[in-house]
Amino acid sequence: MYQEHYNALFSMDFMDTKYPHVDTMKALGIFEDVELILKNMHLAKLFSYHMESYKELTCEFLASMRYHMYEEEDRADLDQGLGWITFLAKGEKRMVTFRQLEILFGFNYGEGTKWNFKEKELQRVWATIADGVYSSSRSKAAQIRSPVLRYVHKALANTFFARKATGTINEGELKFLDMGIKPILSRTSDGKRIRGDRSDTGNLMPFLDHLLTYKITAYNTRHQTRKAPKCWRAHHTYLVCCWSEPN
Repeated sequence: MYQEHYNALFSMDFMDTKYPHVDTMKALGIFEDVELILKNMHLAKLFSYHMESYKELTCEFLASMRYHMYEEEDRADLDQGLGWITFLAKGEKRMVTFRQLEILFGFNYGEGTKWNFKEKELQRVWATIADGVYSSSRSKAAQIRSPVLRYVHKALANTFFARKATGTINEGELKFLDMGIKPILSRTSDGKRIRGDRSDTGNLMPFLDHLLTYKITAYNTRHQTRKAPKCWRAHHTYLVCCWSEPN
């Protein structure tokens, strides 16, 4: 399926990634607050990378990328995280360990593999920071009251989730905002404690799972006459390839 996935990805429009803009944030007087929330979410380092995009390299990476998990008894001895990824770069099979990726992107380490945020907590967090009841299909970023959190959300949607349209807020973005405000507020407006993720899962596994959706979406929509443009942080592909080793 590699070639089919590659062709489907390559046929889609690639767009430049939009990053948090330091001068704009300083002019708005929100730079320090945005930086604090990004650090709380363990995304400050990832968002600091501003590099060129390489469409062919990105498509090759996305079409071929797989992740693999170490046996539990091997993890402590290897000290390379939960596993490793393999992918193609210019036709050569490469690999990078999870630990290397966590260092590269500044992600937090965790023993879990899937976030566990309680739905009721996410609803309470939304009620604390925004107007209305949260719905992943209907809630708008404009409902967020704080200009700092609105800016952080836009950065999340553009950079981590690589969405073209950022007017709505998806559940993954709300989970990140939960992480971002937890050390600052600690409790929601109804007085209940913000617990965040309960599975001890770092940012890497959700990130990799999100990357795997691109080739599936591209392949499943390849015959549609009008495809929604997809953007991806191709510069991250370049960084991963630079850190990789032959496999």
